[in-house]
Amino acid sequence: MKRRRQRAIGWAAGALATCAAAAQPWIGPFYTEYSDPIGKARRIEAAGPFWAQEREIAPAAEAARRLTLAPFFSIGETPKTDASSFDLFYPVVTYDRFGTESRFQFFQLFSVSGGESAPGRPARTYTLFPFFFARRSEVPAESYTALWPIGGVLKNRFFRDEIRFALWPLYVRTRKRDVVTINAPAPFFHVRRGERLRGWQLWPLYGWERRDPPPAGRDAATAIPGHESRFVLWPFYSARTDGLGSTNVSSKLLLFPFYARERSALRRSATYLWPFGLSLLEDREKAYRQTSLLWPVFSAASGKGKKEIRLWPLFGDARYPARRSRFVLWPLWTEKTQRSEGVERRSTRGALFLYRNVRETETKSGRRRGFDSLWPLYLHKIDKDGVRRLQIFAPLEPFAPHNESITRLYSPLWAVWRAESNADGTVSTRSLLWNLYRRERTPGRRRWSALFGLIQGERGAGGSTLRVLFIPIAKRRAPPARAAVPPRPLSDLTAHSAAYVSEHR
Repeated sequence: MKRRRQRAIGWAAGALATCAAAAQPWIGPFYTEYSDPIGKARRIEAAGPFWAQEREIAPAAEAARRLTLAPFFSIGETPKTDASSFDLFYPVVTYDRFGTESRFQFFQLFSVSGGESAPGRPARTYTLFPFFFARRSEVPAESYTALWPIGGVLKNRFFRDEIRFALWPLYVRTRKRDVVTINAPAPFFHVRRGERLRGWQLWPLYGWERRDPPPAGRDAATAIPGHESRFVLWPFYSARTDGLGSTNVSSKLLLFPFYARERSALRRSATYLWPFGLSLLEDREKAYRQTSLLWPVFSAASGKGKKEIRLWPLFGDARYPARRSRFVLWPLWTEKTQRSEGVERRSTRGALFLYRNVRETETKSGRRRGFDSLWPLYLHKIDKDGVRRLQIFAPLEPFAPHNESITRLYSPLWAVWRAESNADGTVSTRSLLWNLYRRERTPGRRRWSALFGLIQGERGAGGSTLRVLFIPIAKRRAPPARAAVPPRPLSDLTAHSAAYVSEHR
């Protein structure tokens, strides 16, 4: 009994000593510590998929830190950029701060955001959607309060510079730049006024609006062109003329659903039995002509600006100067390619949109980033540093592959296999079932662990080691490097050759 106790104590002491001696101990799902593939941060994973801790390898005052208890919460801070974030049952509760700017939200219904409207002048915005909207600022002109549908004022919300309402929809007044629209009630009757603009409507019976052309001598680059539009029994008749006072006046006419046309110096089109009938288009600016029938079934285009042939859903191919779109047996396979600012972006979808592949390639350097996924089986990503990450089982990630909150809080729960490697593949890690089996490879060193770290192996420049129950049971030293033999002088080789010839003559 005493011997067994001594053996147990000795084994425990040896195991603890081994773990303590290891720079990054591995005990399977219980506790695993390692560095990321590019050596920027140190990570700790514990309690299976639930606990994760990450710390940037930097001075303590500058190191970014994050703590995650999946799927409940995640909290982190980045001192270098004065930023912090907190997620609770994402996306139920989130808080993000960057310098003086901050935002807290609860299910996107209640939110509080703060910042500075001007240097040294803080402001805070409150929203309880869709009932209460308020902003408090030290600049009085920026403050507002609104209680829907009773009344109030909103500023720089809902794509309008200002909104005033009382007993919505009985009275609503909006302003966007110079245009003021008064609705009473919305959206049926409104009167609109602005710079050289006037109009009114009684929807859907009749509506009219006109903006006069800019006066002579006005800078054409800053002046707003004029327009005129009207409708009768919307949507059956509508007509609009744009670009009044400019060099490109265009007119549009719609007699729904029988006829639609567009006329301008740069573009002409006509559609019969819109939108499924015959459609003819001539784009003089982009230099191409197009014919469509039974939209979206058939389309053909030719010219410098566009070449297309489409017979949906069998096949289609549309080429533009900087992009291309193709499909075969839609939606079994589709592909879109776009080039802009030295970057080529290729997006491929297949298998009824279950498979997706997105790649961005820098044309000068050849560096790539992007992802591919087959829902819900896997997600494979390449980030801007060239780090590759593979995750097997990904039911949410393919829909938001760049959402870090989903990656931190939910991916660990179902990622049964994970693989990471740096850009050149010299550093790589593999993990099965939350580190029940783990393998790591770095230059000059390989390490693996299985069964909660009870069996571990390591091989490096100094040799190899096998541990069972954390106790080394087999060691092999690396063979000593052979000393380099200096080359023999040429005179010795010549003398040796002469002696050999004379001996065997």
